[in-house]
Amino acid sequence: MAGAAPIVVTRVDAANATLNGVLYFEPVVVTAVAPSSGDAAGGTAVTVSGRGFSGASALSFGGTAATDLVVLSDTELTATTPAGAAGPV
Repeated sequence: MAGAAPIVVTRVDAANATLNGVLYFEPVVVTAVAPSSGDAAGGTAVTVSGRGFSGASALSFGGTAATDLVVLSDTELTATTPAGAAGPV
């Protein structure tokens, strides 16, 4: 579950220490990209579906940053592909 959770360390003698404010994050999961192919010159508008996209600030294809990133919801975003070599990313 995402959110803050305390961390507690307990020793054998039952002494313990607590630190509040450790955050857990939901994983980002990609379930689909449409279209599934585009021009090697880049410039293809794509829609990415999945979950955990809220707050996304970057998207890359094969390590190269996409442009025009728009987070539509926690489950969908759009972007424009960068130029790249032909083949899977």
